[in-house]
Amino acid sequence: MNKYLGEYKPVKTEFPDKFENYNDFNHIGVDLFKEITIPIRIISSIKRANPETGKIVEYDKEIAVIIGSFVRYGKLTSSLLEQFTQARTENAIIFFRCLAETYINLKYFLKYTE
Repeated sequence: MNKYLGEYKPVKTEFPDKFENYNDFNHIGVDLFKEITIPIRIISSIKRANPETGKIVEYDKEIAVIIGSFVRYGKLTSSLLEQFTQARTENAIIFFRCLAETYINLKYFLKYTE
């Protein structure tokens, strides 16, 4: 058992040589998206503790912005999945746009922060 992941074990998604219909493709896409959200959720819930006192240490501004972006990414991912599985395409596209913008911001923050 991993101290961060608990009993979680990554799922191996099997890809058929050929998709029979659109729903098969969507099913695999949703399964893969769920797997992506797990590490994002773990990263976004990390708290730093002082090893000597055990008290939670506040993040500096740069790290707080990055952690906040991971939280936003996780919430948007969940919302996108919910809209997608309920066949609400227009809403899913809006969430996807927000998700893409958050991803671009995260890439920038991770590249240019110390």
